[in-house]
Amino acid sequence: MSAIIPIVPLKVATAIEGDGMGCHSGGEAMLAAAKSAGKSETLDQYAKDYPKDPKAGPHDQPQSMCPASCALRVGLRMRRTATILSGSACCVYGLTFTSHFYGARRSVGYVPFNSETLVTGKLFEDIREAVYKEADPA
Repeated sequence: MSAIIPIVPLKVATAIEGDGMGCHSGGEAMLAAAKSAGKSETLDQYAKDYPKDPKAGPHDQPQSMCPASCALRVGLRMRRTATILSGSACCVYGLTFTSHFYGARRSVGYVPFNSETLVTGKLFEDIREAVYKEADPA
């Protein structure tokens, strides 16, 4: 018995569009995700500690520290090492911008990824290739 499986094109979000999660999803979606993950008590405490001004813009709100920021700071202080970041473009831009405040005076490599490269294993290959290119003295 022979069955034909139709090929249906799948819309995959680009790195700029994002996958609708993380910092690309918007405040309401992130709040809903946090509440569904059982973080309502934490969110209530944040609301008490950091009351929102209705006139304030999105960048006038307190933000939590990204753990990658601290790791980048430590990595940039190490000698004879190179730094290659993989993440969403906006996060990597922010981290490399922040690295200048630490007096890094070194470039930071970037390997973009999306859900497809993460699931298929292509991300590993892309990072490996970037490491080899960075390590090549020629």
